[in-house]
Amino acid sequence: MSKKLSNKIKTSAAADSTNRQTAKQGTAGRWAFRALVMLLVLIGLLSLRADELWVRYAHMRAKSLFQKYRDQEAIALLRTALVINPQDPNTHLFMAQGYRRQEELRKAHGYLGTASLQGAPIGLVSLEQKLTYVQSGRMREASSTPSQLLVEHSEHGQDILQAFVVGLLVNQIPSEALRLLEKWQEAFPADSKACYYTGLIFTDYRKLPEAIEQFQNGLRLSPGDVETHAELINVLMENDMSQKAHELILEGRKRSPDESIFIIAEAQYAITQQDFLRTRELAQQCLKKNPSNLDARLILGRALVELEQYQEAVAELQLVLDREPANTLARELMGKSIQRLGLKVAASQHFDFVSQSVRAQNEIQRLSRKMQDEPQNVELRFEIAQLAKKFVSREDAAKWMHMVLEIQPDHSGALDGLVDYYESIGETGRSRELKNHIRALKDSQ
Repeated sequence: MSKKLSNKIKTSAAADSTNRQTAKQGTAGRWAFRALVMLLVLIGLLSLRADELWVRYAHMRAKSLFQKYRDQEAIALLRTALVINPQDPNTHLFMAQGYRRQEELRKAHGYLGTASLQGAPIGLVSLEQKLTYVQSGRMREASSTPSQLLVEHSEHGQDILQAFVVGLLVNQIPSEALRLLEKWQEAFPADSKACYYTGLIFTDYRKLPEAIEQFQNGLRLSPGDVETHAELINVLMENDMSQKAHELILEGRKRSPDESIFIIAEAQYAITQQDFLRTRELAQQCLKKNPSNLDARLILGRALVELEQYQEAVAELQLVLDREPANTLARELMGKSIQRLGLKVAASQHFDFVSQSVRAQNEIQRLSRKMQDEPQNVELRFEIAQLAKKFVSREDAAKWMHMVLEIQPDHSGALDGLVDYYESIGETGRSRELKNHIRALKDSQ
């Protein structure tokens, strides 16, 4: 073989070897790239799966918390679930349930509407809508009885019973509520919330030993039930058993040191002891955690008046009156403050309102007692609604107007009043529904 040919062969072999190496490197690179892409896809899928699993966990945990009446914890958990997946219809449905149970019905309606639009189960959306109507006292619109719903949705038994008890109390029918509470306690003997509502009714009836017993039973069943704990403190405080109440306050604060209800209860106890520096300290502590807490702000205003810090008191009390213009105690304290600051004419306006409000409250109580004997008397309810609108709150007046419609759905005064109310709070959809209903009634006449 010639040297020239030998060199060609060597050159060709070297080139083949280089090409093979390049090919191998190219193939290895492509496989590495594919593996990286597959790994990234797998990580993405695992991430999506993890998010989905966390949302499902949040739903299960929320159900458990609702059963224990730890509604605020459930809502906080569900808010996180909404951040992870804002489109999940079941999360919106659970949020609607949570806010209904907290009696924040406007928020409940909003989440329920979103749940329905995003495809939540129709049966559960319908149940939640009915319970929202029932709990707000609009039982006619729910068009269902407790027995019917308990048969159709037995797994939601406690929630159904609670909504109907609250609805009956809103409609001022405590005797019916007590009968339903007896069934509730028979069906769910370990449920503390039945004791809570029974205690509230006995408190209203001034059956204080029975009320205290019910609240104590509720705490035995559920030692961490903040609402029952707080109501027992209130009953004891209002009936000159402040020492026992103070023991319960300290117990509550030890268990839940950041719970606003117990901080406010301790501030109220400090008022009974004429310790207004401590009252001011506790109210400020509460407001630092929750600036929108009107009870704490009103207590702070009172403490400042007692400490003769009138300018500061006026500023705090005005914040209360901006949100609750008919708050009688805030009006009285404001009158005292600005009177001491030399504004006698302005002070007299507040004092006049307080006098009228006291008379109105007495009249509301008289009419409410009369209504027990005449439960179908529509005009009694409407008269209370008119008084409540001026001297209690628009929300309270709206509840009474809905009670009127429970008996007489075509009552023009109640319908017009509710149109004004819903427009004033920005619920134009509800206002439009009522206007259409009014128009239909006029067309049918």
